[in-house]
Amino acid sequence: MDTGVAIFPTHDAITPAAMARLAEERGHESLFFPEHTHIPASRESDWPGGRELPRRYAHTFDLFVALTAAVTVTTRLRVGSGICLVIERDPITTAKEVASVDYLSGGRFGQLCRRARRVRADLVLAQAGPAAPSPGAGGRERTGRAGPGTGVRRRVVPQP
Repeated sequence: MDTGVAIFPTHDAITPAAMARLAEERGHESLFFPEHTHIPASRESDWPGGRELPRRYAHTFDLFVALTAAVTVTTRLRVGSGICLVIERDPITTAKEVASVDYLSGGRFGQLCRRARRVRADLVLAQAGPAAPSPGAGGRERTGRAGPGTGVRRRVVPQP
């Protein structure tokens, strides 16, 4: 049975490279990182795990930077996204990032988990503060955008 590891890569956790080394040394097949780029400026509803959103969500490293750090120090470990917010990203840029990590890893990019969900208009970039608007479309339009963007990535990134 193959096993994998998932971790929120943040500045106060083990580094992505160190986690990748440990996972590979211990015989795990894969390592997954989440992406959380947009943090609500205010909360109208509770986070499913309680009222306050855990700090790690706002401190998560860039997904593709963390994945690149992981593949540069390993030789067998497959990597992927636990969550990739494709509806918050440019499809061409995301396709290029996926293809880059896959190439630099020698074909070890295993999975791009996308999450299409309705996002309230009160989202802002964590670093920008409450005055910054949420990029891209809102609500239903944003959810509908996930499918076409995924198609672009499939055409740019060869499928096995």
